[in-house]
Amino acid sequence: MKLRILFFGIFEGKGDEALSNISKQFYGYFKIKHNILCLHPSDAIKPRCLFQILKFKPQIIHHLTGPTIRSFLVPWLLNILLLKRAKILLSATRVYLNKVEIKFIRFFKPNLILTQASKWRRLFQEKDIPTLFIPNFVDRTKFRSLPSSIDELRIRYNLPRNKKLILHVGHIRPNRQLSFLGEIQLWAQTNDRPYQVVIVGGTFFQKDSDLMDSLQHAGCIVINEYIERIEELYNACDFYVFPIEGLGSGEFPKAYHEVGVTDIPLSILEAFACGMFVITTEIDAINVLLKDMANPPMATFEKDIHSFEEALNKIDSQSDYDFAQICHKIDRVSVLSQIDNIYKKLVLRNEK
Repeated sequence: MKLRILFFGIFEGKGDEALSNISKQFYGYFKIKHNILCLHPSDAIKPRCLFQILKFKPQIIHHLTGPTIRSFLVPWLLNILLLKRAKILLSATRVYLNKVEIKFIRFFKPNLILTQASKWRRLFQEKDIPTLFIPNFVDRTKFRSLPSSIDELRIRYNLPRNKKLILHVGHIRPNRQLSFLGEIQLWAQTNDRPYQVVIVGGTFFQKDSDLMDSLQHAGCIVINEYIERIEELYNACDFYVFPIEGLGSGEFPKAYHEVGVTDIPLSILEAFACGMFVITTEIDAINVLLKDMANPPMATFEKDIHSFEEALNKIDSQSDYDFAQICHKIDRVSVLSQIDNIYKKLVLRNEK
């Protein structure tokens, strides 16, 4: 069954921004199987794009970013123009809804929301909106354990060979709470511990120069450029650290800049896929992903050095971690084939 699918997403950029990466992966996978129309969310109601959409007559409208209140409203309005012939899906990857907006989403209900965090699943279900847990995903042909030796990779990227490297990949912005990485490096230096923090900054957003300067002053190695083969850096390092704290289960963002990352950060999944041990603050969606795993290669910490040191010692002293089960859950082909089946079921249900 070849479908007509309209994707709203972010399809520009080099691929080192999560929402752009996800949108491009959707397009790359589904363009082979179905007829696809891709539009940026901000273009949705421009006359030229409206004409395209009406001519295209999508059977599926899938909003890949957000959702925000606009993500609910625009597809709902478009479907009225399409005589309600399309099925609407929203991906809850980086949710921004404040308390006022939440009261109105029940008037613009999609057919399904693909959630990641239990917090958002509960909220949408309370509004009588069907949900399904679908994680973010990675391309396992790219993100995997590489045959190159660690020494070879460290020489290639000018990284120290006599230290255990703690990696973080992501945008250097204040809303990502990266100053703690500087604290980790200062702790390692002060206590003569054999660790070195390595940070790879994204290029999609403007870097915060003050934050970058403070991280470098603390002794962190900051790679301030786009790395095409980022999987080599994952393979060159020993641990992946994610210090960003999300909002609590009963909290909602007051402004969009408070939402610093997707519910399931792609960099954590990329690290898992490359066989890295992950040390992270508590993340609801990661707990959902790993809930049935006995020994995932991950330890959590609170935002203080003592808690981080305990997590580091724990992850460094154990063995027999289950990488294979995680890799199966987050494999790009496996996840997107599930979504393909969801599309087909929704359309078939519509035609009966």
